[in-house]
Amino acid sequence: MNWNEKQVYGNSDAHRVGIDTLAEETTKSGVFISLTLDVRHATLEQGNIPIAVRVTFQRQRAYFRSGTKVNLAEYDRLLRMRRNHEPKASLIRMFEDIVRSVQEIEKQGVFSLNVLQERHSKRSITLKITLFNYWDSVGKSKVAQKTKEQYRQALSKFRQFRDRDMPIKAITANIIREWDKYMVEQGHSADTRSIYLRALRAVLNQAKEDEIIQTVPKIAVPKGRRREENYLHVEDIIKLRDFVPPADWDENKREVVQRAVDYWLLLYCLNGCNSIDAAKLRWNKDYKNALPELTFQRSKTTRDGLDSMPIIRVPIISELKRLIDKYASDYQDGQLVFPFIIGNAESEKQINSRVHDFNDQIRTSIVYACEVLGIKEITAQYARNSFITTLTHHGISDVYIDRAVGHTTGNRILRGYQGQFSDKQRLKFNKLLFTNPEDE
Repeated sequence: MNWNEKQVYGNSDAHRVGIDTLAEETTKSGVFISLTLDVRHATLEQGNIPIAVRVTFQRQRAYFRSGTKVNLAEYDRLLRMRRNHEPKASLIRMFEDIVRSVQEIEKQGVFSLNVLQERHSKRSITLKITLFNYWDSVGKSKVAQKTKEQYRQALSKFRQFRDRDMPIKAITANIIREWDKYMVEQGHSADTRSIYLRALRAVLNQAKEDEIIQTVPKIAVPKGRRREENYLHVEDIIKLRDFVPPADWDENKREVVQRAVDYWLLLYCLNGCNSIDAAKLRWNKDYKNALPELTFQRSKTTRDGLDSMPIIRVPIISELKRLIDKYASDYQDGQLVFPFIIGNAESEKQINSRVHDFNDQIRTSIVYACEVLGIKEITAQYARNSFITTLTHHGISDVYIDRAVGHTTGNRILRGYQGQFSDKQRLKFNKLLFTNPEDE
């Protein structure tokens, strides 16, 4: 483009003929709106000219600056850039926001620049809210330490992708797709990417609820393979139960790997409970019944205020009894069953940190046993799905399985009958955890 310097700087008139606009629209009331350079106070020496939305009505004008400044060459590139490419896309969004404001005022009666300026001054506050700061504040507002950590990790990964902050309004579906592509290139699994993308989606949903943005960009969350494949078949679980560390391993490795295998089997036998529930499990008189059981409520449901949910009852099958004898504390009503998981942690943050370490011990050490046994690598989280899958393959009622693992969704009417399973039935069902359904 051949710029005419006099057209840009030649006089003090705010409306400069000869400068192409990035976008423009005329409403039914004759309001002319354009996204263009604000050259009222620009100088050629400075070379940083603000981009603004200019609203013209009955020979009066109002300017709403975007916060972006460019030189003439940069503006030329913006003119030739596609509307959906950054940074032009964010400027177009601001332009469209003001167009909507004008149209809303027109619907209410006679248009006025003063009303538009008053309305936009309120909205401009939200323009100053940046994505990084808002993301961080949403994450810190969460109750569960694990959830806070997920938000923190997701933000950290986004900042690796884009080190400069931006207004929340500037986030687009295209930016999100590029971030996901970046994570793929970094070698992140579909499961990890889905966790991070869901965190961002939750942040944007909250921003919409807070009226910071009007719409949430479409986010394609990859379907992880976790729910389809993160379980072991019973034949592999039996291999773990019967695992003996190779004689050529040094004593420390043998001990560490065996302990990781036992910990995984412990979670599996405890109705596939999460590690946090194993850590907080306490002795009570149910363990002294004729058919002893360990009982608890899931930390997740009690945290969500579902204290009326049924108690989870874990029958003591022989495999679980062996692990209790090996790792549990002496019976004392009200005391932790497995105090070694929490140690001396007191605060919720400390407890969650210890549980994370417990899961990490399993993940980093059990891999050696899996390699020896010729089974796929697993983590602590596999225990829950393995419990559910095993009983499902044995044809056990979904009603029992839901109760056994503490699911809080599903048919509430059916849940009313869960208490009818006797201790003998529960023991019979859980004894199937180490029986191959194909051998029956």
